[in-house]
Amino acid sequence: MKHLIYTSLFLVVLYSCGEEGCTDVIASNYDTEATIDDNSCEYDYLLNLNMRLTDNGNTLSTNDSFEFDGNTFRLETMKYYISNLEIETENETEMLLDIHLFDMEKPSTHSLSFNLENKDFGNINFRLGMDSTQNALDQQTVATDHPQGTDNNTFWQMTKIYIFVMVEGKLDEGNNGEERSITYHIADPVLLKNISLSANLNYDSESTKTVNLDLEISEIFNNVDLETVLPHEQNSSDLAIQLMNNLSTAFETN
Repeated sequence: MKHLIYTSLFLVVLYSCGEEGCTDVIASNYDTEATIDDNSCEYDYLLNLNMRLTDNGNTLSTNDSFEFDGNTFRLETMKYYISNLEIETENETEMLLDIHLFDMEKPSTHSLSFNLENKDFGNINFRLGMDSTQNALDQQTVATDHPQGTDNNTFWQMTKIYIFVMVEGKLDEGNNGEERSITYHIADPVLLKNISLSANLNYDSESTKTVNLDLEISEIFNNVDLETVLPHEQNSSDLAIQLMNNLSTAFETN
């Protein structure tokens, strides 16, 4: 009986001598001195999103070539807009950004980082392109290096519309090494595509996660007649629709 009393007293003394604070190591206010959790933990979850152009999983850069259907294409320009980027949890969504321009030639546009309010999410949702409201933005009202600023050369002055996908390169047709230029500039808000990709990430054991948002480049050309030119004055042509359908399924996360 005395042994039980002494043990109880020891535990009471030990508990009373402990320091209260946050004891969760992934919390932003983790207290290394704390031995008693007081429910004060605060979290700052970080999501790093790497946007890449890939060919069978291999990252492509400017002037790299890739094969598809017996053709060789040398990629010179690749730009695309994503808008309304959000993460989706079981019960809610969290908006991350309004609009972003990926430019293959500008490494600063290849990575995005976000502090999250939710620690678990299953999907990354975004739109390829921009809606009518975003498209109506006056370039003169934003900085030149803004995603829709003048530095990006993505605005058609003649039609007053943003080009939200630009693909330019050279197609090697195997004729004495000659190459033919191919240019796809896709615009028109009616071609806007909603994309949802599974990520299935949680932050149970760490506070930082990295997701690669890959665009598998060769899939853009699925069922595309390479002899057909994409006219600037008809932005929602059959070819533009096919290209946007291909692009919307060419994204993947890993």
